[in-house]
Amino acid sequence: MPATAANSNDEQKVQDQIIAAIFHALPATDVEEIATKVSRTMGRTITPAMTNTALAHLRANAVDYGWDVPHVKRGAAVAEDEGRYRKVLVDHTGESYFEDSDREHIRKGRRSVLAGASTQLANQARMIQMIIPYERGRTIKRELSDVHDIIDHIARRLHRLVEKMDDEADGTNGG
Repeated sequence: MPATAANSNDEQKVQDQIIAAIFHALPATDVEEIATKVSRTMGRTITPAMTNTALAHLRANAVDYGWDVPHVKRGAAVAEDEGRYRKVLVDHTGESYFEDSDREHIRKGRRSVLAGASTQLANQARMIQMIIPYERGRTIKRELSDVHDIIDHIARRLHRLVEKMDDEADGTNGG
């Protein structure tokens, strides 16, 4: 076996070991806490960056592993965020199952992902709109305009959805 294939297999084996240790490290409040627990379990230093890489791999392959870690509320953790990183089981179809006690953390993560996507897409739409006047080709100009409209529409729709979710969480039911 070529050295690169052996290295790749070794790296995948380590990745799988980190992911298995993450399973036992949860719940946790932040990636640093997960890395500390995983380091203890594995008997070697696992950095937060290594932990993030393992989480990204897990999320992309959750069906294969049979579990996942949903995205969490972004930003510094406050008292109510304690244990916000949770594991959820995932069946062969990709459907996830979690405990009722995890519901609030998952809701906050969902809101954070949607709000972040709304902001990013709105920024991208503005950037596309800014470059349209500088495009010389009419076909490309028209395509850029169409893409801008689509991205802007999705950004606004996500923003409205986040507002509705916030209203429901507040008990105002958003109208």
